Amino acid sequence: MQLPVLPDWSATKLSLHQAIQILRAARLLGTEPLPVELHYSTIPTAYGATTGRLSFGGELQLHYTRGAIVYVRDGEEVFAISMVGHHQTSFFDAVFQAFAAQGLEFEPDRKKIT
Repeated sequence: MQLPVLPDWSATKLSLHQAIQILRAARLLGTEPLPVELHYSTIPTAYGATTGRLSFGGELQLHYTRGAIVYVRDGEEVFAISMVGHHQTSFFDAVFQAFAAQGLEFEPDRKKIT
């Protein structure tokens, strides 16, 4: 079976990859090192991707259809930041400012954020 060609996929692929890098930064803050560097990965889901459970509570999710990164703790949505109007750096800053507003202040790894 061959999948249909998706027009303008390059821009979408780049945007999703850049958003995943934000989840990666949160995952590195909230997980212990895992074998074969698995703590650098995210977990695919039906809605997009997640960090999985974080040591500081909750999980950070990337919702493809919503175009947003969502922080969920104890089954409740704590915050959602839309990708619209952001470049990777401003999106990263908005997510970690939202964490800070919840009393979770971190020094995330910015190496993959351009």
